[in-house]
Amino acid sequence: IRLAAGGHLLIRPALPEIVALRDWACEQVLAQAHDVLPTPWAGADHPRFIDPAVVQHTAPVPAWDAELVTSSVRSVVAADDNNRLVAVSGPAAAMLGWDAAELTGRRVVTIVPPSMREAHVAGFTRHLTTGETHVLGVALQLPVLRADGTEILCSFMIERAAAEVGRAVYVAWLDPVED
Repeated sequence: IRLAAGGHLLIRPALPEIVALRDWACEQVLAQAHDVLPTPWAGADHPRFIDPAVVQHTAPVPAWDAELVTSSVRSVVAADDNNRLVAVSGPAAAMLGWDAAELTGRRVVTIVPPSMREAHVAGFTRHLTTGETHVLGVALQLPVLRADGTEILCSFMIERAAAEVGRAVYVAWLDPVED
């Protein structure tokens, strides 16, 4: 993990969600081999994904001008290729029940409903490893998780923004869907 994060390997560092699942599975094999009862997978609710104080950054934020997002009068968020929110507009933060500064730096799964987190991580990992783009530039209508645990249905479009060579930033324009 350290070598990949340092750019010494030809692969990207694994997303923290993938590392955590691998660690949990290995710990379960070792524990159960010693007659310890199994413990369930905590999933993406683990503090390493949602608490900025313990989020493990695998690489610095790519060089990119976040002002497009932070100064927007529309609800927009941006995430880097480490699946971490790097910029949040004031209207997006308000819609999601967060302070923009408090949401910035957290994992994207913070705003992905629990029922969709595995699909999100799998799809994002597939995109990073194969380059496949199933949702970029496609109009989507999905729920987004608010700070209070409620969900709000939004239509949104995700676009890849230019960043430094070898890095990417993904910008999502969010519009709440009226009932």
